[in-house]
Amino acid sequence: MFDEMRQFVYSVMVGEMMSKRRVLLVEDNTDNFELVGFLFERAGYQVLEAYDG
Repeated sequence: MFDEMRQFVYSVMVGEMMSKRRVLLVEDNTDNFELVGFLFERAGYQVLEAYDG
């Protein structure tokens, strides 16, 4: 029973991660980085971060 529950929870978590839109945010300016990252997250995106190119 426990293994079935764990597998179900895992599949739900993976499904949610795979269905979320992703964006790679690369910005040198910290203020811009935080603002744009916040806006993308608020719009439902998963933000992948790189602080410089």
